[in-house]
Amino acid sequence: MPDESLKRTLMTLPQPSDSRLAALRAALYRAMPALLAGCVFLAAWELYVDLSGIKPSILPAPSRIVIQGWLNREALISNTWPTLGATLGGFALSLAFAFAASILMDFMPFMRRALLPIFIASQTLPLVAIAPLVVLWFGFGLLPKVLLVALVTFFPLLVALLQGYESTDRDIAELLNSMKASRWRIFRLARLPPRCPISSPASESRSPMPSSARSLPNMLAPPAASASISSTPRTISVPISCSPPSSSAPC
Repeated sequence: MPDESLKRTLMTLPQPSDSRLAALRAALYRAMPALLAGCVFLAAWELYVDLSGIKPSILPAPSRIVIQGWLNREALISNTWPTLGATLGGFALSLAFAFAASILMDFMPFMRRALLPIFIASQTLPLVAIAPLVVLWFGFGLLPKVLLVALVTFFPLLVALLQGYESTDRDIAELLNSMKASRWRIFRLARLPPRCPISSPASESRSPMPSSARSLPNMLAPPAASASISSTPRTISVPISCSPPSSSAPC
């Protein structure tokens, strides 16, 4: 009898294939509005080109774009890799310079006040005016393309990094400062975006400080003392109320 009840219970459990199918249906349901909007847009585009008689050189129909893309697929594939290389190279260059500039601005506030207005003013320059000058200075090779991609992506990355530094919990920085941590160590453990405290509200409500702050003493302590710190209990029982004065029981 217990075996039969166990079999019936296992049969009622959802199978892995059923769960994957349900997840696929849920994903399709979420993507359905975007897919319908895209189909309506393409249909309206195709209908407008057919009814208006506009030249294909001005506004080609989506069907014409697909046909020409398939006919010229070899040229598209051969040009995809240089374009992808220039894009990734420019993004890597802008990320490196943005990270270095963000560290400089975070450690030296006067550099932030000096450089940030210049970077903001540089965003008012149109890329159409800068691109011919970059090509004139550096030629027609890969370098001007990489530099143009870096110019476009540098400022958003810089602003995102600076905002990530500012979103650090101030209590963690003060805790590290009270432990005589160096400025670089505070930046590496607390202010660097991958090290920012990320936890759920439920776990934050159960403890007076974030989980990353609770592990900071183990990071900062020397190897001889880290074992004793980690072996100590992390919860301390504090009496909430005391007995009345007439009772003989101590608080």
